[in-house]
Amino acid sequence: MPYRTEYVAPDVVLNYKRVTVYNTYKDDNYDNEPFSCWFTTFKYGDEGEHDFDIRELPNWNEEVTTIKFLKEAIDAGHLLKVGVKDD
Repeated sequence: MPYRTEYVAPDVVLNYKRVTVYNTYKDDNYDNEPFSCWFTTFKYGDEGEHDFDIRELPNWNEEVTTIKFLKEAIDAGHLLKVGVKDD
């Protein structure tokens, strides 16, 4: 029986100061629940320099909401339009 796999754009978590952050999904399968700590700044997901674990960003604070922390990371220059800044 034939089947077809098609690209589905990931959900946008945040669009702030020209940086867009997208959800990532287990096995890149949109039907799976999105990861709670892994995100990407690349819409087409390449599991590379655009993907990041929010807990590895400088000044990670689990007491702050994900959205607030992502905004703080962008304001501090740790999260860029094209990925994560290497410190």
